[in-house]
Amino acid sequence: MRYWGLILLLFCTACRRDGSDAQALRCNAEIGIANFDQVKKSLTYENVRSIFKQEGELFSDNGVTKIYKWYYVCSGLKRYVQCQFQNGQVTLVAMTLTRDICAYNLSVNYPKVQHGMTYAQVKHVFGADGDNFRNDYQYRPGGHDTRYYRWYNCDAPAKYAEVWFSADTVVLTRKLL
Repeated sequence: MRYWGLILLLFCTACRRDGSDAQALRCNAEIGIANFDQVKKSLTYENVRSIFKQEGELFSDNGVTKIYKWYYVCSGLKRYVQCQFQNGQVTLVAMTLTRDICAYNLSVNYPKVQHGMTYAQVKHVFGADGDNFRNDYQYRPGGHDTRYYRWYNCDAPAKYAEVWFSADTVVLTRKLL
């Protein structure tokens, strides 16, 4: 009887959804998203370094554009937030671990998204907020910022609809459904 009790205890422990998922979300929210959301247009490297409280790793430098990555580990996976600087200021910020957001019926609703729609209209079509995983900040006079959103399929999170907004209107859509 003790033998079966031990097996049952091990089985239940292995199947229980405990801290591993909570840790991934906590790491996601506290390190990735919280810092990603603080990085704004025109910040300098020093400003971004102070947000992350560490030096970034220089990933690329072509003399005009520098790209730095700030790494962190969530549930054993190496993740990062990437910032691109031109003229010493942030022009792009992207991340590899995104918010836990999903929507149903993406295949049905994706064709309803049209160029020129606003974010609010697209949100209404999908029935949920999108995951703002990247922002490009235009440094040229008269340019517009571009925000990139994904709506993940709740039934298959590796599949998503991606919508790009410039001046709060859809400028590009693509899908992996």
